[in-house]
Amino acid sequence: MIPSNRWFPTTLAARGAWYANFATQFERIAVSLGFTAADITEVNNDNDVMQFVGQADTEVEAYEKAVRAYRKTVTEGDVGDATPDFPANPAFALPVVVPTGIFERLDKLV
Repeated sequence: MIPSNRWFPTTLAARGAWYANFATQFERIAVSLGFTAADITEVNNDNDVMQFVGQADTEVEAYEKAVRAYRKTVTEGDVGDATPDFPANPAFALPVVVPTGIFERLDKLV
């Protein structure tokens, strides 16, 4: 389930930025709207994962490009050219584990 594109962005980068702003604003006004500290924590945890996913996606895309460049150089380069270094593997550490359904939880809050 993806929230309505009338108010929720369609790209991962834009969704990350939107979610970061939402989490900040939600924390400021949640209690006055009847939400609990647990609701605020849940939104902040979901935001942490959204930020992580966005960053990881960027790193994976960069790694994929670097591997492709390595492959092209090592296979199509001329004999005697410098041998390229294989790109370092990206390392990921999920900041917090959240249940499946970030977008569904968001839609219910909104």
